[in-house]
Amino acid sequence: METGFIPPNINLKRIRKGLEGTEQNRMKIVLTTLVSETTTVTIILQRFKKDKINGGLPKDDVPRLICVSGRNNEAVLNILNDFSNKALDEEYIGLLHQLYKMNIQNHLYRGYAIVSKQGVLSISSKRLPPKQPRLHIFFGQFVKNFKLLASYLLQFSASRDIIARINSILEANKVKTFEEISISRTKIDEDILGSVCLQLVVVDMFKKLELFPVSVFEAVLEAIKLSILKVDSRNFVFENSNKPPKGMITLNLSDVSITDKDYLLVENGTVNFLDLLGRLYIEGYLPQVHKIYPQVEFPVSRGTSSISPFIQWDHQTSWLGYKFKGFISFMEKEQVEYQISYLYEEHQFMKGHVIDGRNLFPATEYLKLAWQTFADTKHFELDTTPVIFENCKFIRAVTMPNSGYVKLLVTLQRGTDVNNVFHGDKLNILRQDEIYREFYLRVYNYSGLFKGIKTYNVDASLGLIKWDDNWATFMDNMLQLQILQTDTRLLFVAVGIKKIIIDPIKHKQIVESQNGEECLLPAHTNKDCNMIKSGGIEIHGLQVRSIFKKKGKIGTSFRKTHFSSKWYDFRFRRSCEGQYTD
Repeated sequence: METGFIPPNINLKRIRKGLEGTEQNRMKIVLTTLVSETTTVTIILQRFKKDKINGGLPKDDVPRLICVSGRNNEAVLNILNDFSNKALDEEYIGLLHQLYKMNIQNHLYRGYAIVSKQGVLSISSKRLPPKQPRLHIFFGQFVKNFKLLASYLLQFSASRDIIARINSILEANKVKTFEEISISRTKIDEDILGSVCLQLVVVDMFKKLELFPVSVFEAVLEAIKLSILKVDSRNFVFENSNKPPKGMITLNLSDVSITDKDYLLVENGTVNFLDLLGRLYIEGYLPQVHKIYPQVEFPVSRGTSSISPFIQWDHQTSWLGYKFKGFISFMEKEQVEYQISYLYEEHQFMKGHVIDGRNLFPATEYLKLAWQTFADTKHFELDTTPVIFENCKFIRAVTMPNSGYVKLLVTLQRGTDVNNVFHGDKLNILRQDEIYREFYLRVYNYSGLFKGIKTYNVDASLGLIKWDDNWATFMDNMLQLQILQTDTRLLFVAVGIKKIIIDPIKHKQIVESQNGEECLLPAHTNKDCNMIKSGGIEIHGLQVRSIFKKKGKIGTSFRKTHFSSKWYDFRFRRSCEGQYTD
């Protein structure tokens, strides 16, 4: 399809007689397949008719800036160094411009190349910095060299619109056009006018690039530039000092350099301007580079180089990937079977959920299974699927066996919104040991991940719960905090929940914002509203029921305290000898 040559079919040994198209060489058999089922598909492909003109060389002589990113520096350099082996193709560059005009997740390295018809002019790459340097523009006096700079910037097609607007104003006032001022011999007042117009051209180009400076120094006609930029004047600073702050990227629009690291455009203006844009890109900005060049028509012509060969995989390292378990079919009733057993490592955490001596299946794990099933039917990931549970009922408690497994069936009833899980001021803070000592006295024998409450105040309205990347144990710890609000030693189990809201995206953002060795999320409870909230989870209307405690499960606890009188005898004896005074 690309080259116009059809490769021979090595699998075709003999053509059936009677096919006039092949016998007359009007048709070629390109692909052959062995049909194993009754269903077959016929595809007719038509060659794309758009031919590449002049090898894709642009009509102008302006160098092209290419900005790319990757997961590592090698990926970035593979793309950029490839320009040394191929001619300049504006359609191929247009594809790269569209691909990298936005941030790509996990691309921590960036780079850029400046390429002309003669070859690569420069290549640079680096890792993204943790913080963007601020952009600063120095509008100085460059009456002497504004014509030279104008010859550089007028090469970009992005300057045509603003030049046309400026010329319409100048012609209305019977003044020479900007092109006439920048080419012919002019007077001093015309030079000043030309320099101001050129500064407006630069400002307009930065608007199209979607790059907005935070400050302007030694500005001329500040009000005009501010109105054109249309930025918030409260966040935009004009300074009179000709020394910009340290750590800033400085674009110098003047005749002389003010620092050793500023970008003086009058020196090799076009390349220097593109180098500034590339530097901004690798520092974390996103200049829309494609807007300053002539528009590329898509789809591109035949013969344009492909980008996909640059995708590489490091086979020397073991990478974790998603385990595909198969799609769940969409039916009127959807039922999925789960086998829960301590033989599986992912179920080991439930050994810590012991109540009154019995290892019960956590109520929140039922919700997690229903959530998982719902996400699978939508072909979504669990951590990116928000859900709301309402009017939850827990009919019976399931005891986990030490051996074997428990079979649970999760049914999603379409149209009924019903999910079923069947069993084939200053606060006085309590610490974790005090919390679970209270639970032990209430015959809740929690252990492992189910001991996630780190602290809470005496009325259990505020606490800290540890996030261990386990939804079921985290929600169970939230329910524990609500049970602590009941001032009684009765044994309660959950029998219903009115509503649960789970937002995994918000929860992940809150978890990532936590600093410290442990991820402790604040949990807020409202006893009057019967609601608890922590992270991206809200539980409304917890319904509990008191059950009888089993006798004999907890043995008698003794504490021995030994009082010694030796210390008091020692003090009395020393006092009598006059050697000790109290």
